[in-house]
Amino acid sequence: MNSGSIVFSVGANPKMTSTITLWGSAQWLDGGKRIIAVQPGESNLAVMKSSGQGLSTISLPDEARFVAVDPAMKRVYVSMFRGVTIIPLEGPSSRSVCADSANAGEIACSPNGRCVAIAGLGWLGIWNASGGWPEWKTRLPTQSLPSCLSISDDNSRVYSVVDGQIEVRNISNGLKAATHSGQLNNVLSLSYAPDRPTYYVLKKSGVMIWPGDGEPVAIAIQFGRSTPYMVSASHDGKSLAIACSDGKLRIFDISTSRLTKIFGLPGPVANMTFSDKGDLLVCYRLKPEF
Repeated sequence: MNSGSIVFSVGANPKMTSTITLWGSAQWLDGGKRIIAVQPGESNLAVMKSSGQGLSTISLPDEARFVAVDPAMKRVYVSMFRGVTIIPLEGPSSRSVCADSANAGEIACSPNGRCVAIAGLGWLGIWNASGGWPEWKTRLPTQSLPSCLSISDDNSRVYSVVDGQIEVRNISNGLKAATHSGQLNNVLSLSYAPDRPTYYVLKKSGVMIWPGDGEPVAIAIQFGRSTPYMVSASHDGKSLAIACSDGKLRIFDISTSRLTKIFGLPGPVANMTFSDKGDLLVCYRLKPEF
């Protein structure tokens, strides 16, 4: 096993609740009752309970890379070498594809289920949620792979991090949107708390709270001598999980900036995400990413 996942209960008394053998990208299903994950090197998805029990698989035509869940429309998007496949979670088993999406990376679904953002090496685009050809697809200034993809609650903007800069584009036409801030550079990671709604911007110097426009506000969170590299905020914006270079996962209470718990991890974090009820799913790897 070269990678895996851990589920943490994050609240008044953070603790590890289960260790699961998973690979790569994983997301919550059913508000946190189940987990769906890609298995790099294999042409299938793994679906299981958050405890790691009840494993089942969904076959794919190609090796999976990333997975995104659209709870509004009850379907899953999977990026693969040949493109993005859309898999319904309920009803007919027929699948559709997002055309012109080969070599796709991260995926983000809109809150209303109407569209999906897909990023690839040096490009970013918006597709209709049912697939087909992109509504728009734009080349980026560099050949980097956008990360931390998300779509605003009003379904008007798509956010990502490209070469340390926060990239904001209008959903309607793909044009760049002004952020009205000079502090959104040298960004390591970005996370969205939908219930607030607020973005949390991670930099080497610390964490900033950002409403998605205007100037961000720094909060007094300390990492010691370790360097942070990934952040994830709970949906209600009360808890913040930060992965650091010392192999530790730090949990903070955002309202007080207090460090509530430190967990050791078997390897670097590949991705992490909170469920609706506040559980944290952390995927780690023990060798360089595939």
